[in-house]
Amino acid sequence: MKDLKKLNTIALLMPVSTLLFYPWMKDGIFIFALLLTMVTGFLQAIAGLSFWWRFPKNNYIRVYLLSVIIFFPLKYFTDQDWLWGIPLVLCLYLSILIYNSKNTDHENT
Repeated sequence: MKDLKKLNTIALLMPVSTLLFYPWMKDGIFIFALLLTMVTGFLQAIAGLSFWWRFPKNNYIRVYLLSVIIFFPLKYFTDQDWLWGIPLVLCLYLSILIYNSKNTDHENT
């Protein structure tokens, strides 16, 4: 579980860390931040699948995975502006699941 926490922390800090380089890379920093955001999504997906692998009966991780699965067709087939906030909510939701994992270790139902 410590590995998941480390992976999630790295995934969360990558896009935020681009703010440190803003004074030196003003022109390309936004493109770099967008690329790191995609990497963050990929790492979050790996962390979510790993969490599900360890706790397959946990209903909270099932809600996360179902939400991720629903998000992509919604984003592809609709053009709603409110959908841009869903990845942030999913990221926060998974982070809460991972960092509160000591409470979910016994909840395999």
